[in-house]
Amino acid sequence: MIAAGDTNEDAAWFYRELFDAAKEIREHVAFWKGVTVTES
Repeated sequence: MIAAGDTNEDAAWFYRELFDAAKEIREHVAFWKGVTVTES
């Protein structure tokens, strides 16, 4: 991922298998600080 002009290979992730406590985030992608999601 490119964020603020820099490449960040770990800027987005997801969990293939969730713990029960995190099941409300199923099918979501997480982003690290400095990432803005925009349409291209």
